[in-house]
Amino acid sequence: LLGGEKPAPVTRVHKSRLPSVPEESSETSTPEHALQVHGARLLPLTERTSSVMKVSAVDDSSSDPILNTFRTFARLNALPVSGTISTVPLSSYATELLSKTSSLSPDLLLVPWPSTLPADNESDTPARRPAPFAPGAHSAFISEILSEAPCNAAILIDRSFGAPVPSADRGHHIFFPFIGGADDRVALRFVLQLAKNRHVTATVLQVIHTAAPDVKPPPAATTGTGSEAFAPRPGMGSRRSSRASAVASAEEAVRGMVERREADAAFLCALRDSLPAGLGERVVFLEGEGGQALVDTAKGEVGGAGDLVVVGRGIGGVGEVGRVLGGLAGDMMEAAVGGSLVVVKAGGRGLEM
Repeated sequence: LLGGEKPAPVTRVHKSRLPSVPEESSETSTPEHALQVHGARLLPLTERTSSVMKVSAVDDSSSDPILNTFRTFARLNALPVSGTISTVPLSSYATELLSKTSSLSPDLLLVPWPSTLPADNESDTPARRPAPFAPGAHSAFISEILSEAPCNAAILIDRSFGAPVPSADRGHHIFFPFIGGADDRVALRFVLQLAKNRHVTATVLQVIHTAAPDVKPPPAATTGTGSEAFAPRPGMGSRRSSRASAVASAEEAVRGMVERREADAAFLCALRDSLPAGLGERVVFLEGEGGQALVDTAKGEVGGAGDLVVVGRGIGGVGEVGRVLGGLAGDMMEAAVGGSLVVVKAGGRGLEM
């Protein structure tokens, strides 16, 4: 999807029938591609398998069947790719992946997260468990990736996107709730990038916030009657100063919240108003409420095998999913919203948007 539209195929001509080219013009430049992909395959290193045997078995990545399938698919779709294999303990997955990411300086680190994973200490057995909900090394891996990634990061929880049964409908629909913040700004750009593909439609729902609360100073406590109530008492000046400081801090927090909301709204409007005509026909911007109403809207928007719900990670929520992937992602998972889920976390240059 990220590759956008494929360029029109070029009819090839036999080299013997090509016009002669002057020798000084024989050098050809490598075309620039809008998308380049580097795949990193991580294999578990366990105590039951010799590390020397394990590493030597996959030292040559050209013989790895999964990477070869990855390369073949990319070649058929005219995508420049590269790939590596690393055999490390499960506890070192995040460190290894973050190290590779830092060396490549990519725009996005995308980590696929299957619907089930082997138990932490049973990597070679068929026993499986729900991946996003179970605490342990796997959720710790995702937490470290999201918190330490040197670039924008995204977690793809594949619940139907890679379904084994091919769908007759090649289209994809994306639902994205825009709440605000750096994560949502990066996620919005990601959604619009996906929507450049003519098989993709998207609904962007701007969540309308309630009005900022009024800040009122707490009432001053008084005792006694008549003139006694207004007589100065020890410590009264410090208490008044504390109340004034608390009110000033609350007012500053409210002003900051209002400014951030206005900046987020301006960012959304700028992207919406600058969409090309063709893209504007496939992307719809709406306004709606948060909470349960937002989850209900998501259920009505997606459900097909190729549909996606994209959310910014934002702040953490309750439970294992909410703690790792954020409160909104946790709500979507708990409500069993159809389609797959992509959680986006801003990092690196994405924090400057």
